[in-house]
Formats: sequence, C-alpha cells, structure tokens
Amino acid sequence: PDTLEDYNIPRLDKSFDPERTLPFKEKLLHLLDSLMASSFQLLRFLEVCPEKVQEKVGDIDLIVRNMLFLLNACRRKQCLYDLLEDINKKSEQRAAVKEELKNILVSTKSILDELNSGDKESFA
Repeated sequence: PDTLEDYNIPRLDKSFDPERTLPFKEKLLHLLDSLMASSFQLLRFLEVCPEKVQEKVGDIDLIVRNMLFLLNACRRKQCLYDLLEDINKKSEQRAAVKEELKNILVSTKSILDELNSGDKESFA
C-alpha cells in the first residue's frame, strides 16, 4: 500500500499527488499549522467541552498520519534524487577516465610512431 486511501485514512489535501513534484515544504507547514491549531483546541476543549475531546484527538491523529505520509513521500523523492546524483557522478568519473585513457593511447601511439620512424632511419 502506497497511499493513505490504501490504509483507509482520509486525505486532508485532495490535491496532493506523491508522483508529481510538489511544494512539500509548504504542504508540511500547512499541516503543522493545522496540528498546532488542533492541539490548542484540544486544550481548550479539555476545560470547556470535555465531550468533544475524543473528536479533536481523532482530528490530531488524522493530521499526524497525513504528515507522516507526506514525509515518506518526500523521503522517496530524496532517495531518487540522491540515486540520480550518484549515477551522474559515476558517469562523469567514467567520462574522465575514458578521456584520460584516450590521452594515454594518443601519447603511446606517438611514442611508438617515433620509435618506428627511428628504426626505419637506422636501417636506411
């Protein structure tokens, strides 16, 4: 299961698509604001309206689950980014080694050509 819906958890942000690049930081900050507001409401309800406490605890649980899902989606994106960075570095390293080998081959060929031309001159 890869989505909140797979776990039967309602999605607070219907526009979120973990497969697209989205402003994860903004979405996390929005959820954090919601979590803080719900926490303050919970404290107020404890004193004023105890019968609504369970409902508010459910809201907080839902917000936290959505935050965790979003963080996990970010983690996958970060792992993919890190993997692509590693692949690019390896590719650059291979290109550098390939270029160095070409240079060695050219210099070796020129040395062999020099030696061969020197041999021909000594036989002439």
